[in-house]
Amino acid sequence: MEDTAGVLQFNTQPQKKTGQTPVHTHMVFVDILNIVCALAVVMLHTSLNVYVPERTQIWSFSLKLQAVFIFAVPVFFMISGMNLLGYRTKYSTKEFFFKRVRRVGTAFLLGSILCYCLYCFFPHEFWGTESFVGVFGPKDFVKRILTNNINSTYWFFYTIIYLYVLTPVLSHIAPHKRTLQYVLALTFFVGVLVPLAEFCGMRHEYFSNVFGWPFFASWATFYYAGGYYLHRFVHFKKGLLSRPFIWVGIYVIATLAMYVLTLYVNGWYAGAKLSHEYRNFIASPGSPLCVIQVLSVFLFVRSLEPWLAKLPALAKKILKTVSAAGVGIYLIQIPIINYISVKYDQALYAWLKDDAFIRGLFVFIVAAIMVVALQGLWRALKRCITSRTKSL
Repeated sequence: MEDTAGVLQFNTQPQKKTGQTPVHTHMVFVDILNIVCALAVVMLHTSLNVYVPERTQIWSFSLKLQAVFIFAVPVFFMISGMNLLGYRTKYSTKEFFFKRVRRVGTAFLLGSILCYCLYCFFPHEFWGTESFVGVFGPKDFVKRILTNNINSTYWFFYTIIYLYVLTPVLSHIAPHKRTLQYVLALTFFVGVLVPLAEFCGMRHEYFSNVFGWPFFASWATFYYAGGYYLHRFVHFKKGLLSRPFIWVGIYVIATLAMYVLTLYVNGWYAGAKLSHEYRNFIASPGSPLCVIQVLSVFLFVRSLEPWLAKLPALAKKILKTVSAAGVGIYLIQIPIINYISVKYDQALYAWLKDDAFIRGLFVFIVAAIMVVALQGLWRALKRCITSRTKSL
C-alpha cells in the first residue's frame, strides 16, 4: 500500500538534467493538502443524502458539507499535475507509465477486488449491494470494472488514468507559460463556462458540435494543468495575495455562495416542495465558484509552507505518514460507510445516523488507522523478506 500514495505526493520542482541525481525537496504543504482532501472526500460521501432533496435540517446540513468540501478531488488533481507534468526532467515516458501502473493501477485493482469480494460474499452486510448476490466470477468482475459498477466512487481512478494518458502531450506544453495559459483558458471556457451557460438555460446543442470533445470539455484537465501552472509560474511574494488570511476570506465567500445558491435553485426559499432532482451544478467541481474555492484552498495551504517547513521532524514524519495513506483511505472509505449504513439499529452505530460530519470523522479515523497499520505491516514484511534474501 505504501507506493499507492505516489499519485498524491509532490517531492520536487522541475530540475535540469545533469549527470547527477536531482535533489528532491519534500513540500510539507502537500502533505497537509493530501490529508485535508482525504478527509474532504469522506465528508462528501457521508453526505450523499443530499441527492434526495427534502425540506429538513439534515438535508440542508448535508448540503453545507458538500459546499464546504467540494474542493477535494480538484485539489487531488492539482497535486498530481504539479507532481507529474514535469516528469521528463526526471525519467522517461516509459518509466512514467511503469510508475503509474505500479502505483495507481495496482491500488485501483486491489481496491476493486476487495470491494467486489466483500459485496459478493457478504451482500447483506453492506448498503446497496443487492446486485452482487450470486454473481461472483471473473466475467462479472471484468464487466463491472470496465463499467465502474463495483464502487462508483472509483470514477476518480478512471479520470486520473485519462489524465495520465494525456500527460506525455501536456508535459511538452507545461514548460511554455503562454501555451499552458492557452490550455487553461480553453479548458476553463469549455469545461466550466459552457456548462454554466447550459445550466442557465442555453441549449446543449449550441455548444456540443464544436466543444463537445473530451479533452476540451474536461474540468479535470483544467485542474491537472492548473496545479503545475500555479506551482511553476505563480508566486505571491508581496501584496495582499501573499497573505494567508486573504485566501481564507475568498474560500468562505465562495463556499457560502455555493451553499446559498444551491439552496435557491433547489427551491429551498420558494416555500414549496423542493425540486425532485438535486440540482448540484453550483456546488460541483465544474462550477466557477468551486474553481475559486479550489484555488483558495491550494494557495492558502501553499502560503503556509515557510512555517510548515519549520515544524519538528516528528511532526513532519506524522504528517507524511498520514498523507501517504490518502489513496488507501479513498479505496476503503465507501465499504466502511456502506457497512455502517445497515447497522444504525445497533447501539454501537446508532449515534452516527443523523450527523454526517461526525460520521465522516469516524469513517476517516477508522480508515486512516487501518491503512497506516497495513502500510506498516507491508513495510515490515518487505524488510523481513529482504533480510532473509540477503542471508541466503
